[in-house]
Amino acid sequence: MKRSILAATALLAPGACAKRGDETASTAEPGAETGTAAEEKKAEDAIVRPPLDPYPSTYRPYSSGTTLITGATLFTGTGERIENGAVLIADGKIAAVGGAGAITVPEGTTTIDAAGKFVTPGVIDIHSHLGVYPSPSMSSTSDGN
Repeated sequence: MKRSILAATALLAPGACAKRGDETASTAEPGAETGTAAEEKKAEDAIVRPPLDPYPSTYRPYSSGTTLITGATLFTGTGERIENGAVLIADGKIAAVGGAGAITVPEGTTTIDAAGKFVTPGVIDIHSHLGVYPSPSMSSTSDGN
């Protein structure tokens, strides 16, 4: 008896949820929202979504002139090493990288003599614990060494 009831329920359940063709017919103009579609749109308009970037950067670069770092050994980050290189920085961004004589330098550029020094991309520190400790942390995750 129980099997018969379960079998009948299994056969009838999908049909109870399905829409029949005549229920979806509409006399409204094509493209007009009616009934369920209008309700769904209204419900979707009421949804409050979080911003795509919940923690946007507040960084604003300081206004600056053009600067040339010259005479340094440059490591480009792609494996290239440039001896007696130059880096031109304009409007807070790297405008050119190359040999010291290969870069056209605009008038009024501040020049930094970096002979005997190294210029590398990014924040590089030969001894740093930056990013080693998680936040929030607990004693089991404190293994910075």
